[in-house]
Amino acid sequence: MTLRPGRRAVGLMALTQFLLEVQFWFPLWLVFLLELGFDLTTAVIADGVFRLVSVVAEIPLGMLADRVGRKNCYLLISGLSAATFAGIAVIEDSWHLFAVWILWGLLWALNSGAATSYAFEISQTLGPRGGARGFGLIKGAAQLAALVSLISAGWFYELDPALPFWLTAVLAVVAGLLALGLPDIPHEVSRPTLRSVRHDIRGAVASPGTRAAIVVAVLFLFHAWSVRILFQPLALDLGLTPTETGWMYALVAAVAIAAAVAIGWAPPAHRPGVVGLGGGLTVAACAATWAMPAFGPVLWLPVLSLGWAAAWTTLELELAERTRPAVRATVLSIVSCAAGIGIAVARPALGIIADSAGSPAAFGLWALAGVVVVAAMAIPLLRMREHSAPARRHSSAKTAPRVLGT
Repeated sequence: MTLRPGRRAVGLMALTQFLLEVQFWFPLWLVFLLELGFDLTTAVIADGVFRLVSVVAEIPLGMLADRVGRKNCYLLISGLSAATFAGIAVIEDSWHLFAVWILWGLLWALNSGAATSYAFEISQTLGPRGGARGFGLIKGAAQLAALVSLISAGWFYELDPALPFWLTAVLAVVAGLLALGLPDIPHEVSRPTLRSVRHDIRGAVASPGTRAAIVVAVLFLFHAWSVRILFQPLALDLGLTPTETGWMYALVAAVAIAAAVAIGWAPPAHRPGVVGLGGGLTVAACAATWAMPAFGPVLWLPVLSLGWAAAWTTLELELAERTRPAVRATVLSIVSCAAGIGIAVARPALGIIADSAGSPAAFGLWALAGVVVVAAMAIPLLRMREHSAPARRHSSAKTAPRVLGT
Protein backbone atom coordinates (compact mmCIF):
# COMPACT_ATOMS: atom_id res chain seq x y z
CA MET A 1 0.00 0.00 0.00
CA THR A 2 1.36 3.42 -0.95
CA LEU A 3 1.25 6.07 1.76
CA ARG A 4 -0.17 9.46 0.95
CA PRO A 5 2.46 12.25 0.89
CA GLY A 6 1.20 13.75 4.15
CA ARG A 7 1.39 10.50 6.06
CA ARG A 8 4.77 9.67 4.57
CA ALA A 9 6.10 13.10 5.62
CA VAL A 10 4.76 12.75 9.17
CA GLY A 11 6.21 9.25 9.45
CA LEU A 12 9.65 10.37 8.27
CA MET A 13 9.54 13.37 10.59
CA ALA A 14 8.65 11.11 13.51
CA LEU A 15 11.60 8.83 12.66
CA THR A 16 14.10 11.68 12.43
CA GLN A 17 12.79 13.14 15.70
CA PHE A 18 13.21 9.73 17.29
CA LEU A 19 16.88 9.66 16.26
CA LEU A 20 17.53 13.26 17.31
CA GLU A 21 15.83 12.89 20.67
CA VAL A 22 17.71 9.82 21.94
CA GLN A 23 18.88 10.63 25.43
CA PHE A 24 21.66 8.20 26.23
CA TRP A 25 23.37 11.21 27.76
CA PHE A 26 20.52 12.60 29.86
CA PRO A 27 20.59 10.45 33.02
CA LEU A 28 24.38 10.29 33.01
CA TRP A 29 25.90 13.65 32.03
CA LEU A 30 26.22 14.81 35.64
CA VAL A 31 27.65 11.47 36.77
CA PHE A 32 30.02 11.56 33.77
CA LEU A 33 31.33 15.02 34.71
CA LEU A 34 31.72 14.08 38.38
CA GLU A 35 33.72 10.97 37.45
CA LEU A 36 35.96 13.11 35.22
CA GLY A 37 36.87 15.12 38.32
CA PHE A 38 34.56 18.13 38.01
CA ASP A 39 32.68 19.11 41.17
CA LEU A 40 28.92 19.60 41.31
CA THR A 41 29.21 23.39 41.50
CA THR A 42 31.24 23.52 38.26
CA ALA A 43 28.72 21.27 36.52
CA VAL A 44 25.82 23.43 37.70
CA ILE A 45 27.59 26.62 36.59
CA ALA A 46 28.15 25.05 33.16
CA ASP A 47 24.43 24.35 33.04
CA GLY A 48 23.83 28.03 33.87
CA VAL A 49 26.14 29.12 31.04
CA PHE A 50 24.26 26.80 28.71
CA ARG A 51 20.99 28.43 29.75
CA LEU A 52 22.42 31.94 29.32
CA VAL A 53 23.63 31.17 25.80
CA SER A 54 20.32 29.60 24.84
CA VAL A 55 18.43 32.64 26.14
CA VAL A 56 20.61 35.14 24.26
CA ALA A 57 20.45 33.11 21.03
CA GLU A 58 16.77 32.11 21.15
CA ILE A 59 15.20 35.02 19.29
CA PRO A 60 17.94 35.55 16.66
CA LEU A 61 17.92 31.85 15.81
CA GLY A 62 14.11 31.78 15.77
CA MET A 63 14.17 34.65 13.26
CA LEU A 64 16.76 32.70 11.25
CA ALA A 65 14.48 29.66 11.19
CA ASP A 66 11.61 31.79 9.88
CA ARG A 67 13.74 33.10 7.01
CA VAL A 68 16.11 30.43 5.75
CA GLY A 69 13.60 27.57 5.76
CA ARG A 70 12.59 24.86 8.20
CA LYS A 71 14.36 22.05 6.39
CA ASN A 72 17.70 23.88 6.23
CA CYS A 73 17.50 24.62 9.95
CA TYR A 74 16.56 21.02 10.69
CA LEU A 75 19.66 19.80 8.86
CA LEU A 76 21.73 22.30 10.85
CA ILE A 77 20.22 20.93 14.06
CA SER A 78 21.40 17.45 13.10
CA GLY A 79 24.94 18.68 12.46
CA LEU A 80 25.12 20.67 15.70
CA SER A 81 23.82 17.65 17.64
CA ALA A 82 26.56 15.43 16.25
CA ALA A 83 29.26 18.01 17.03
CA THR A 84 27.96 18.69 20.54
CA PHE A 85 27.79 15.13 21.78
CA ALA A 86 31.04 14.10 20.13
CA GLY A 87 32.57 17.08 21.94
CA ILE A 88 31.18 15.93 25.29
CA ALA A 89 32.65 12.47 24.76
CA VAL A 90 36.19 13.89 24.62
CA ILE A 91 36.02 16.57 27.35
CA GLU A 92 39.33 16.98 29.16
CA ASP A 93 39.28 20.28 31.10
CA SER A 94 37.06 23.16 32.23
CA TRP A 95 37.65 25.26 29.09
CA HIS A 96 36.59 22.35 26.92
CA LEU A 97 33.56 21.78 29.15
CA PHE A 98 32.32 25.34 28.85
CA ALA A 99 33.00 25.51 25.10
CA VAL A 100 30.88 22.42 24.45
CA TRP A 101 28.12 23.64 26.74
CA ILE A 102 28.03 26.93 24.81
CA LEU A 103 27.64 24.97 21.56
CA TRP A 104 24.91 22.96 23.25
CA GLY A 105 23.14 26.20 24.17
CA LEU A 106 23.14 27.30 20.52
CA LEU A 107 21.73 23.91 19.49
CA TRP A 108 19.01 24.18 22.12
CA ALA A 109 18.03 27.68 21.02
CA LEU A 110 17.75 26.69 17.36
CA ASN A 111 15.85 23.51 18.12
CA SER A 112 13.20 25.10 20.37
CA GLY A 113 11.61 27.18 17.62
CA ALA A 114 12.64 25.58 14.34
CA ALA A 115 11.98 21.91 15.12
CA THR A 116 8.59 22.51 16.71
CA SER A 117 7.48 24.76 13.83
CA TYR A 118 8.63 22.20 11.26
CA ALA A 119 6.88 19.37 13.10
CA PHE A 120 3.64 21.35 13.30
CA GLU A 121 3.71 22.40 9.64
CA ILE A 122 4.45 18.88 8.42
CA SER A 123 1.64 17.51 10.59
CA GLN A 124 -0.77 19.98 9.00
CA THR A 125 -0.34 18.15 5.68
CA LEU A 126 -2.78 15.65 7.19
CA GLY A 127 -5.48 18.33 7.19
CA PRO A 128 -7.19 20.22 10.03
CA ARG A 129 -8.45 17.14 11.87
CA GLY A 130 -5.38 14.98 11.46
CA GLY A 131 -2.88 17.75 12.14
CA ALA A 132 -3.15 17.68 15.93
CA ARG A 133 -2.90 13.88 15.95
CA GLY A 134 0.12 13.98 13.65
CA PHE A 135 1.78 16.54 15.91
CA GLY A 136 1.10 14.36 18.95
CA LEU A 137 2.55 11.36 17.09
CA ILE A 138 5.78 13.25 16.33
CA LYS A 139 6.06 14.38 19.94
CA GLY A 140 5.32 10.84 21.08
CA ALA A 141 8.14 9.52 18.87
CA ALA A 142 10.52 11.91 20.62
CA GLN A 143 9.41 10.59 24.00
CA LEU A 144 9.72 7.00 22.76
CA ALA A 145 13.34 7.75 21.86
CA ALA A 146 13.86 8.91 25.41
CA LEU A 147 12.32 5.71 26.76
CA VAL A 148 14.42 3.36 24.63
CA SER A 149 17.67 5.23 25.17
CA LEU A 150 17.18 5.76 28.89
CA ILE A 151 16.59 2.06 29.47
CA SER A 152 19.90 1.23 27.81
CA ALA A 153 21.95 4.28 28.85
CA GLY A 154 23.28 2.69 32.03
CA TRP A 155 24.40 -0.44 30.19
CA PHE A 156 26.30 1.58 27.59
CA TYR A 157 27.84 3.70 30.34
CA GLU A 158 29.12 0.63 32.15
CA LEU A 159 30.81 -0.54 28.92
CA ASP A 160 32.48 2.84 28.42
CA PRO A 161 31.49 6.17 30.07
CA ALA A 162 31.89 8.04 26.77
CA LEU A 163 29.85 5.52 24.71
CA PRO A 164 26.39 7.08 25.36
CA PHE A 165 27.62 10.41 23.98
CA TRP A 166 29.25 8.87 20.90
CA LEU A 167 26.05 6.93 20.14
CA THR A 168 24.00 10.13 20.40
CA ALA A 169 26.37 11.85 17.96
CA VAL A 170 26.25 8.98 15.44
CA LEU A 171 22.44 8.82 15.50
CA ALA A 172 22.30 12.58 14.90
CA VAL A 173 24.31 12.04 11.71
CA VAL A 174 21.88 9.31 10.61
CA ALA A 175 18.96 11.65 11.37
CA GLY A 176 20.53 14.33 9.19
CA LEU A 177 20.82 11.94 6.25
CA LEU A 178 17.18 10.89 6.63
CA ALA A 179 16.10 14.52 6.96
CA LEU A 180 17.29 15.12 3.40
CA GLY A 181 14.11 13.29 2.36
CA LEU A 182 11.80 15.57 4.34
CA PRO A 183 9.60 17.96 2.35
CA ASP A 184 9.95 21.72 2.09
CA ILE A 185 6.90 23.48 3.50
CA PRO A 186 6.58 26.82 1.69
CA HIS A 187 5.36 29.77 3.74
CA GLU A 188 5.41 33.53 3.62
CA VAL A 189 8.70 35.13 4.63
CA SER A 190 8.96 38.61 6.11
CA ARG A 191 11.49 41.15 4.95
CA PRO A 192 14.71 40.69 6.98
CA THR A 193 14.55 44.08 8.72
CA LEU A 194 14.09 44.84 12.40
CA ARG A 195 11.04 46.98 11.69
CA SER A 196 9.29 44.24 9.72
CA VAL A 197 10.08 41.71 12.45
CA ARG A 198 8.59 43.98 15.12
CA HIS A 199 5.53 44.55 12.94
CA ASP A 200 5.02 40.83 12.37
CA ILE A 201 5.44 39.99 16.06
CA ARG A 202 2.93 42.67 17.06
CA GLY A 203 0.50 41.21 14.56
CA ALA A 204 1.11 37.71 15.88
CA VAL A 205 0.23 38.68 19.46
CA ALA A 206 -2.67 41.00 18.60
CA SER A 207 -5.23 38.45 19.82
CA PRO A 208 -5.84 38.40 23.62
CA GLY A 209 -5.95 34.62 23.44
CA THR A 210 -2.51 34.45 21.82
CA ARG A 211 -1.02 36.81 24.41
CA ALA A 212 -2.55 34.70 27.15
CA ALA A 213 -1.13 31.48 25.65
CA ILE A 214 2.34 33.05 25.53
CA VAL A 215 2.14 34.12 29.19
CA VAL A 216 0.98 30.67 30.29
CA ALA A 217 3.69 28.96 28.23
CA VAL A 218 6.44 31.14 29.72
CA LEU A 219 5.27 30.55 33.30
CA PHE A 220 4.78 26.81 32.88
CA LEU A 221 8.04 26.23 31.02
CA PHE A 222 9.96 28.18 33.66
CA HIS A 223 8.63 26.11 36.54
CA ALA A 224 8.31 22.65 34.98
CA TRP A 225 11.68 22.62 33.21
CA SER A 226 13.76 24.16 36.01
CA VAL A 227 12.91 21.34 38.41
CA ARG A 228 14.36 18.68 36.11
CA ILE A 229 17.85 19.68 37.26
CA LEU A 230 16.96 17.90 40.53
CA PHE A 231 16.29 14.48 39.01
CA GLN A 232 19.93 13.37 39.00
CA PRO A 233 20.76 14.78 42.46
CA LEU A 234 17.74 12.86 43.80
CA ALA A 235 19.05 9.67 42.22
CA LEU A 236 22.47 10.31 43.76
CA ASP A 237 20.98 11.05 47.18
CA LEU A 238 19.05 7.78 47.04
CA GLY A 239 22.16 5.85 45.98
CA LEU A 240 20.82 4.65 42.64
CA THR A 241 23.25 2.99 40.23
CA PRO A 242 23.61 4.32 36.65
CA THR A 243 21.39 1.47 35.42
CA GLU A 244 18.75 2.19 38.06
CA THR A 245 18.90 5.88 37.17
CA GLY A 246 18.33 4.94 33.53
CA TRP A 247 15.22 2.95 34.50
CA MET A 248 13.98 5.88 36.54
CA TYR A 249 14.20 8.14 33.50
CA ALA A 250 12.66 5.43 31.32
CA LEU A 251 9.58 5.34 33.53
CA VAL A 252 9.39 9.13 33.33
CA ALA A 253 9.60 8.91 29.51
CA ALA A 254 7.00 6.13 29.26
CA VAL A 255 4.43 8.32 30.99
CA ALA A 256 5.36 11.24 28.72
CA ILE A 257 4.82 9.13 25.56
CA ALA A 258 1.23 8.35 26.52
CA ALA A 259 0.54 11.97 27.45
CA ALA A 260 2.03 13.46 24.26
CA VAL A 261 0.16 11.10 21.92
CA ALA A 262 -3.13 11.49 23.82
CA ILE A 263 -3.02 15.28 23.48
CA GLY A 264 -3.52 14.92 19.72
CA TRP A 265 -6.92 13.38 20.42
CA ALA A 266 -8.00 15.83 23.12
CA PRO A 267 -10.89 18.15 22.17
CA PRO A 268 -9.49 21.66 21.58
CA ALA A 269 -12.01 23.17 24.02
CA HIS A 270 -10.42 21.16 26.84
CA ARG A 271 -6.86 22.32 26.23
CA PRO A 272 -6.79 25.14 28.84
CA GLY A 273 -8.02 22.65 31.42
CA VAL A 274 -5.28 20.20 30.43
CA VAL A 275 -2.65 22.90 30.92
CA GLY A 276 -4.05 23.85 34.33
CA LEU A 277 -4.12 20.21 35.40
CA GLY A 278 -0.53 19.77 34.20
CA GLY A 279 0.61 22.70 36.29
CA GLY A 280 -1.17 21.32 39.35
CA LEU A 281 0.37 17.87 38.91
CA THR A 282 3.84 19.40 38.64
CA VAL A 283 3.44 21.28 41.92
CA ALA A 284 1.91 18.28 43.71
CA ALA A 285 4.72 15.98 42.53
CA CYS A 286 7.37 18.41 43.81
CA ALA A 287 5.69 18.56 47.22
CA ALA A 288 5.32 14.77 47.38
CA THR A 289 9.00 14.26 46.51
CA TRP A 290 9.94 16.55 49.40
CA ALA A 291 7.68 14.66 51.80
CA MET A 292 8.43 11.10 50.60
CA PRO A 293 11.64 11.16 48.50
CA ALA A 294 12.03 7.38 48.45
CA PHE A 295 8.95 7.14 46.20
CA GLY A 296 10.27 9.84 43.86
CA PRO A 297 11.84 7.63 41.17
CA VAL A 298 8.87 5.27 40.85
CA LEU A 299 5.88 7.51 41.56
CA TRP A 300 6.35 11.27 41.98
CA LEU A 301 8.70 11.93 39.06
CA PRO A 302 6.41 10.02 36.64
CA VAL A 303 3.49 12.14 37.90
CA LEU A 304 5.57 15.25 37.28
CA SER A 305 6.39 13.95 33.79
CA LEU A 306 2.69 13.37 33.08
CA GLY A 307 1.92 16.97 33.97
CA TRP A 308 4.86 18.29 31.96
CA ALA A 309 4.21 16.32 28.76
CA ALA A 310 0.45 16.90 28.71
CA ALA A 311 0.65 20.63 29.39
CA TRP A 312 3.69 21.47 27.26
CA THR A 313 2.57 19.50 24.18
CA THR A 314 -0.77 21.28 24.46
CA LEU A 315 0.87 24.69 24.74
CA GLU A 316 3.16 24.06 21.76
CA LEU A 317 0.13 23.05 19.70
CA GLU A 318 -1.83 26.10 20.85
CA LEU A 319 1.01 28.52 20.07
CA ALA A 320 1.62 26.97 16.65
CA GLU A 321 -2.06 27.23 15.75
CA ARG A 322 -2.32 30.83 16.96
CA THR A 323 0.67 32.27 15.03
CA ARG A 324 1.36 32.86 11.34
CA PRO A 325 4.03 30.72 9.63
CA ALA A 326 6.19 33.81 8.93
CA VAL A 327 6.82 34.34 12.65
CA ARG A 328 5.93 30.95 14.16
CA ALA A 329 9.48 29.92 15.07
CA THR A 330 10.23 33.44 16.32
CA VAL A 331 7.24 33.45 18.67
CA LEU A 332 8.13 29.98 20.00
CA SER A 333 11.67 31.22 20.53
CA ILE A 334 10.40 34.29 22.39
CA VAL A 335 8.58 31.96 24.79
CA SER A 336 11.73 29.89 25.32
CA CYS A 337 13.81 33.04 25.74
CA ALA A 338 11.51 34.61 28.33
CA ALA A 339 11.25 31.38 30.31
CA GLY A 340 14.96 30.73 29.85
CA ILE A 341 15.88 33.91 31.71
CA GLY A 342 14.24 32.50 34.82
CA ILE A 343 15.49 28.98 34.16
CA ALA A 344 19.10 30.20 33.88
CA VAL A 345 18.81 31.51 37.44
CA ALA A 346 16.56 28.83 38.94
CA ARG A 347 18.39 25.71 37.80
CA PRO A 348 21.83 26.63 39.22
CA ALA A 349 20.14 27.83 42.41
CA LEU A 350 18.23 24.57 42.78
CA GLY A 351 21.42 22.60 42.11
CA ILE A 352 23.31 24.50 44.78
CA ILE A 353 20.46 24.02 47.28
CA ALA A 354 20.40 20.30 46.48
CA ASP A 355 24.17 20.12 47.03
CA SER A 356 24.01 21.84 50.41
CA ALA A 357 20.61 20.87 51.87
CA GLY A 358 19.68 17.79 49.84
CA SER A 359 17.47 17.33 46.79
CA PRO A 360 14.21 16.76 48.79
CA ALA A 361 14.56 20.22 50.33
CA ALA A 362 15.04 21.74 46.88
CA PHE A 363 11.89 19.96 45.64
CA GLY A 364 9.96 21.36 48.60
CA LEU A 365 11.06 24.93 47.95
CA TRP A 366 10.15 24.58 44.27
CA ALA A 367 6.69 23.29 45.18
CA LEU A 368 6.11 26.55 47.07
CA ALA A 369 7.27 28.53 44.04
CA GLY A 370 4.95 26.43 41.90
CA VAL A 371 1.90 27.48 43.90
CA VAL A 372 2.62 31.09 42.92
CA VAL A 373 3.24 30.15 39.28
CA VAL A 374 0.05 28.13 38.89
CA ALA A 375 -1.97 30.91 40.52
CA ALA A 376 -0.50 33.39 38.03
CA MET A 377 -1.57 31.07 35.17
CA ALA A 378 -5.24 31.08 36.16
CA ILE A 379 -6.46 34.30 34.50
CA PRO A 380 -4.48 33.78 31.24
CA LEU A 381 -5.93 30.27 31.01
CA LEU A 382 -9.43 31.71 31.24
CA ARG A 383 -8.59 34.14 28.44
CA MET A 384 -7.29 31.26 26.31
CA ARG A 385 -10.63 29.53 26.75
CA GLU A 386 -12.56 32.69 25.83
CA HIS A 387 -10.47 33.39 22.70
CA SER A 388 -10.03 30.16 20.73
CA ALA A 389 -7.26 29.79 18.16
CA PRO A 390 -8.02 31.19 14.68
CA ALA A 391 -6.89 27.90 13.12
CA ARG A 392 -9.76 26.16 14.94
CA ARG A 393 -12.38 28.86 14.37
CA HIS A 394 -11.79 28.74 10.63
CA SER A 395 -10.68 25.13 10.26
CA SER A 396 -13.49 24.31 7.90
CA ALA A 397 -12.22 26.93 5.45
CA LYS A 398 -8.57 25.93 5.66
CA THR A 399 -6.74 23.52 3.45
CA ALA A 400 -3.66 21.48 4.22
CA PRO A 401 -0.37 23.19 3.44
CA ARG A 402 1.21 22.38 0.11
CA VAL A 403 4.18 20.02 0.31
CA LEU A 404 7.13 20.35 -2.03
CA GLY A 405 9.26 17.39 -2.94
CA THR A 406 6.80 14.61 -2.14
